[in-house]
Amino acid sequence: MYDFILRFIFVILQIPLFNNKYQKWVKGQKNIFNQIKKKSTKRIWFHCASIGEYENIKPLILKLKTGRNKIFVSFFSQSALSQFKDYDLVDQTSFLPLDTENNMKIFIDLINPKLVIISKNEIWPNMIQSINKKKIPIFSVGLKLKKSKIKRFLNRKFYTKHLNSFSYIFCQDIDTYNFLIKNNIYQCMLMFDLRIEQIINDKLRSSKNHIISSFIQNKTTIVYGSLEKNDFEKITKFIKDRNDLKHIVVPHEIKSSQINYLIKKIGNNYCYYSKISTENIPIHKSILIVDVFGLLKHLYNYSSISYVGGGFDKGVHNTIEPAIYGNFLIFGPKHQDFKETNYFIKNDVAEVVKNKSEFEKVISMLLVKKNSNSENIKKISSFIKNNNNTSNIIIDKICEICEI
Repeated sequence: MYDFILRFIFVILQIPLFNNKYQKWVKGQKNIFNQIKKKSTKRIWFHCASIGEYENIKPLILKLKTGRNKIFVSFFSQSALSQFKDYDLVDQTSFLPLDTENNMKIFIDLINPKLVIISKNEIWPNMIQSINKKKIPIFSVGLKLKKSKIKRFLNRKFYTKHLNSFSYIFCQDIDTYNFLIKNNIYQCMLMFDLRIEQIINDKLRSSKNHIISSFIQNKTTIVYGSLEKNDFEKITKFIKDRNDLKHIVVPHEIKSSQINYLIKKIGNNYCYYSKISTENIPIHKSILIVDVFGLLKHLYNYSSISYVGGGFDKGVHNTIEPAIYGNFLIFGPKHQDFKETNYFIKNDVAEVVKNKSEFEKVISMLLVKKNSNSENIKKISSFIKNNNNTSNIIIDKICEICEI
């Protein structure tokens, strides 16, 4: 029945009525097996929903990639491969095929994995069952189950059935850990957030961006990162009115509809990052719209205050990236699922706002107060220190269970 439902959905999604995102996903499914190079050498297979989940486990890839370890990475998201740049770290990448029994049998035979590491919450029944049939060790790293989901009976049955098939589970939060123990799944541990290591690595490797440094002209700069449409109405009036500051605006998705909506709100004093050259930088403009992927995590080096989007939508996006650079953080009320946001609030490096007037009040106060980035880094130093050895703990545990 499960296979039938998946195939039915796949057929429906091919109808042109559905948006371009689904059409691209369907197109990406059509030639997966022909693109995979089958090898006799066994590989370590990492699976991620999208590029964010890849960044979560990248520290493991960096440490497991050796001469004898070949790395295979699969993605569910159709947009992930277009954003992926780390081809020097991996042997091969691919979309994950539709989770039918036959597809997974073929896919696993082609990859020939010696172990499988799944980032975050990707649970595909046929994938897990096929891996178990071949007696391949399988690990979940960064599992974090929403309270609202595990309250429902059918969800609890689904999770307990399939999570019990994992060799070991590294939980992201205490609620997930308690859920597993309560349901007699004892092959688990509570871990710190792997993203800290990756963000620190990115910070150490970050090089100067001549376009950004020239654009901001040493003026006070605010980054508005990972913006959803619900964020725009809270911040656009302030951005439009404060031409004395530099504003770097980064939508979560680079969609023409979102960008067009944004520019209607902010006036004409803007430019696009993609249209700037090093010879022609519009320093007279106060607003820079970043319309390319992969740049945001490096932009926080140039700002002292960051507004992080998503807090008025499904949940605030990555607050650790700007915090590592010492930015003071502002975000919306939907942040409770992330333990780091509570830590940042408690240590006076973050404020929650509920509407436009609160945002303008908080940011105006911060501009007068002028906290330095170095002071903010000191306030969260214990958070950084405690979270900076997680990958070694995970690898040690994996080595106890199987040979790498």
